[in-house]
Amino acid sequence: MTFRAAQCLVQPLRRGALFISLVSACDGSAEQSALQPELVSPLGSAYFSRPDTAGSVEAADSFLNGRPNDIDAMLGAAEARASIWRYREAIALYDSAIALQPNDWRPWRFRGHRHISLRQFDRAVRDLERARELDSLSFDVAYHLGLARYLQGDWNGAAEEYARCMDLAQSPQALTLAGSLPSGFRACTNMATVDNDRVAMTEWRWRALIRAGREQDALRLLERIHADMNIGTNVSYHALLLFHKGERAVEEIFDTTNIGDQFETIGYGVAVQWLVEGDTVGALELMRRIVDRGERWQAFGFIAAEADLVRFGFDAER
Repeated sequence: MTFRAAQCLVQPLRRGALFISLVSACDGSAEQSALQPELVSPLGSAYFSRPDTAGSVEAADSFLNGRPNDIDAMLGAAEARASIWRYREAIALYDSAIALQPNDWRPWRFRGHRHISLRQFDRAVRDLERARELDSLSFDVAYHLGLARYLQGDWNGAAEEYARCMDLAQSPQALTLAGSLPSGFRACTNMATVDNDRVAMTEWRWRALIRAGREQDALRLLERIHADMNIGTNVSYHALLLFHKGERAVEEIFDTTNIGDQFETIGYGVAVQWLVEGDTVGALELMRRIVDRGERWQAFGFIAAEADLVRFGFDAER
């Protein structure tokens, strides 16, 4: 039985006196059997794109057909595909965009992100390092480059990239430069005032530091985290940081997001803490449950759990 062939059951995960009910998703492979998988994971699972029910790809392609050398139209067509997890087609469009304008940082950044989605971490690092050369102020470049290094198991390299970006939020020179950036550009300097961005990068930096054995650096990183931060979409990352500080119990963490579409994020963050506390069995079991669900295979928590299971030699055949 492969990793993807999960039953539709509620299964309890025990850690000490704690039981967490985790729902395994039904395997929809019967409906997808005629489709080519977008990805066969390192654990042997086949994952598929979603149907384009909104017609986004057709609309984006129609726009691109009238502007074949417009890089923004090209990026739009790629993003329409990425939104329904057709990452290989998106990457082909990013290839064309890079050939058209090799000094535009955006296609390098987006292609790097989609290499992460396809578990091509070395390619992702190369693309994102090039994107950083072209625009060192981009939050998204740093965020994804740090993530790609983390997924490689380069904990220190990931922590250094996150630190580089976060330090820019305290740099007077960078803050002055950010004032002239175009509207909508998300700069590293945003973290000086935008808590929502800060907690996302802080959580991944904490994970990298703690995995690198730099516990004191990780603890210092949590000093600026508090319950009254102004958080938008990144409620899960904020809750996890409070959990790492000891200000939230694990039951509260899972309840904070009501599992839902944030299960991978919450579950992986809890698993990392259990791992560094020495509960390797509990941590890997939680990671296994994340991957067993198989629903949001593009989520960073899912990809990270999968990468760690591979790193620990988990056997996908059960």
